[in-house]
Amino acid sequence: MPDIQERVDRYIDSRLTGSSGYLGYYDSTAKRMKRRHLQTRAAAAIGAVLIPVVSNLPWKLDLWSVSVDVARVGTSLIGLAVALILALEGVFHFKDQWQNFRGTEQYLLSQKFRFENRVDEYRSLSDEDAFKLFVSKVEKAILDENNVTLNILGRSEPATSAPPKAPPL
Repeated sequence: MPDIQERVDRYIDSRLTGSSGYLGYYDSTAKRMKRRHLQTRAAAAIGAVLIPVVSNLPWKLDLWSVSVDVARVGTSLIGLAVALILALEGVFHFKDQWQNFRGTEQYLLSQKFRFENRVDEYRSLSDEDAFKLFVSKVEKAILDENNVTLNILGRSEPATSAPPKAPPL
């Protein structure tokens, strides 16, 4: 059986800091979710500001004996785009995901530093007990993050109506 330091190093590399570690995954995913959140909010805000401007412009276009009110069509399309952007934000919950991933990444990093420096709850524990506590906290945080993400994404799904169960006889 490898000594405790080898186990610690292998665990930290495989679960947290290595190429497939969760710290990198949570950091990059949090950045992506923040970027998407800000992009959708900015696009919706710009569209909302453009609607009254476009609607007040006297744009008419005559195409082959058909008169098209460009301002009315443009206003409708911009309004549709804003509604779609806001609806998709309600489905994907970019802000909630960003905060969840960033919070988990910061928690895991904090636990890593606390464990490596033997502070707080790791202070008076043996190496083996401190490692067990560390693994427990890391794995629980990963599991909790998965559950929160599923809960966040599940909020947008319509409730399915399961057929009623027959009463017991």
